[in-house]
Amino acid sequence: MSLLLAIVLYKGNLILLFIMKIGTKLFVYNNRNEILYMSDGNFLRKNVVNWKYNRPPDLEKVSKISLSISNKNTIEGIIYIAKLNNNFVCYDGNHRLEALKLCKNTDKKLVLVNIMYVNEESEIKKRFINLNQSNPVPELYMTNDNNNKIKYIIETEVITLCGIYSKYRSSSNNPNRPNFNRDNIINKLYLYYNNKQIDDLTVNKLHNKLLDLNSMYAKGKHINFKNISQRILNKCAKHGCFLFLKDFTEDL
Repeated sequence: MSLLLAIVLYKGNLILLFIMKIGTKLFVYNNRNEILYMSDGNFLRKNVVNWKYNRPPDLEKVSKISLSISNKNTIEGIIYIAKLNNNFVCYDGNHRLEALKLCKNTDKKLVLVNIMYVNEESEIKKRFINLNQSNPVPELYMTNDNNNKIKYIIETEVITLCGIYSKYRSSSNNPNRPNFNRDNIINKLYLYYNNKQIDDLTVNKLHNKLLDLNSMYAKGKHINFKNISQRILNKCAKHGCFLFLKDFTEDL
């Protein structure tokens, strides 16, 4: 990223303006409100923050992406940015953005940046939903209600589950049993507790309930092992994870 110097005459006075140079303009969409640039990593690193409705980045994924791009001069794919109220926010491609921030010599990293100039937050949401139709985002991150408490509780517990049952974690949207997808679990828990309107929920209560369910499933309670192959049961027993054999919210 660099700054361009412009000199303008306003009411008889010379005024110096510094204009941010995002990169090389490649394509213009939608009557100039959406532009595709080829930019360098410095613009992203110095000026772009994560959109407030984005799910928190998966640090393990960020680390892997950072290693893969550290020796490359280009970053694969497009990073989607919106400019709202003079702020640049990344609403899609945040893992690559965070990975880029871990790299050295970001001025030498080239990346395609789609920048949409908007007046309202709703315009970003609409574009975001269109981009992620095939990869649904947990509803927890798309609502405007005051859900900071339940958001913290669910995120904290899912991080714990990802650590305890890391062998069963999957990046697939529809993993095979007994594997699980982080975002799917977040969505299940949010929808369940939002519908139930449970006011006294805490991190410990949620964690203990899920561990109790895992123990019950391991003993064959609330679940029919006859409909589950021995191969799957063996995999569950190997690291003690039975929780994701079914929709556990039915038994919470």
